[in-house]
Amino acid sequence: MPSVTTPDPDLSAPRVLSEDEKTARLAAEIDKSEKLAASQLHMAEWFLTQGKTDIAKRRLQLLIESLPQSMAARQAKKILKGVP
Repeated sequence: MPSVTTPDPDLSAPRVLSEDEKTARLAAEIDKSEKLAASQLHMAEWFLTQGKTDIAKRRLQLLIESLPQSMAARQAKKILKGVP
């Protein structure tokens, strides 16, 4: 005879997050986005130092479009103005 188990009440309903948990998750997502943007900016700057301005410009523009609120995007706008 198969065993019958009762459903786990913790698994049946979605867990409601507290405001602190929501804030922590949002902060983690923002931090993750900022790190990604900084990485993309670093790569674009590397291409500039290598004289590959076309690639650098495309990467800077992509950064500005994909993560416009990031600090790196603001820096990318400044850099892009100076790239011929």
